[in-house]
Amino acid sequence: YIGDDDASHDSPSKDAEPDLGDDVEEKPEGREKRRKKSGDWLHTNGIDYDPVNDVILLSSRVFSEIWMIDHSTTTAQAASSSGGRFGQGGDLLWRWGNPQKYDAGLERDQTLFRQHDARFIPDGFPGAGNVTVYNNGEGRPGGRYSTVEELVLPWNKERDGFPKFSDAFGPSEAAWKAGSPKGSGELFFFSSFISGAERLESGNTMICVGASGRVIEVSPEGKVVWEYISPFQEKETAGPRGGPDRPGPPGGPPDRAGRPPGGGPGAGKGRNADLKNALFRATPISPLHPGVL
Repeated sequence: YIGDDDASHDSPSKDAEPDLGDDVEEKPEGREKRRKKSGDWLHTNGIDYDPVNDVILLSSRVFSEIWMIDHSTTTAQAASSSGGRFGQGGDLLWRWGNPQKYDAGLERDQTLFRQHDARFIPDGFPGAGNVTVYNNGEGRPGGRYSTVEELVLPWNKERDGFPKFSDAFGPSEAAWKAGSPKGSGELFFFSSFISGAERLESGNTMICVGASGRVIEVSPEGKVVWEYISPFQEKETAGPRGGPDRPGPPGGPPDRAGRPPGGGPGAGKGRNADLKNALFRATPISPLHPGVL
């Protein structure tokens, strides 16, 4: 049982058909918007593998959760709840970010908001074995701002499973975090979609703020030590699903990059205007990599 993609629903039975998420179809002014069903009921936007523990990490934007599954299972075991190194077959070994999805918390207990790029910190890097994730912050109570968070996985002493914390999986909070609300005087960045983060060998963390094409390197103390804005822009901006761009209303809400209307290139000029120099991901490459030598 994964859970329900709408927290207002009761928990479905094992025989219940999963609720498939929905998209909003734009309608001309004066006509009501119509919701239509979508098969993208998980929107899995990240995957990583830990060879030390032989587990796979997944990120579901719809559920606002990250999940871990056993990689050692056979196909038959993965279709059941037994077998594999952890004895749980294809069941989720661990999940984090939104405990209300499995009846172990309330709305106030949600910690991830439409996150992307959950990944393991590799061996030899500070925090090795921990998980980093770009927490987009779309729908976050208290304002729209993104954070990058590092989680220490709460393995039991045998390292063959995870104890629950107050009926929900731990940890109770992130071990490290970068990003604060706008106006707080601390580092602020926001992108409601795409984006990512990756720990560097130096201990710094590279963050890609996707919607605004911004890449920053942040120290363990949360200070920006390097910054880059992508200069590569699309000549034209397509509207939803490839349609024509449409002007946004004056004085409307901020775009998905967190810019107010008229606050930057493309701001307030259409639903996807902030995509002009967007970056899906930024990947650090060593100067000793064969591709650059």
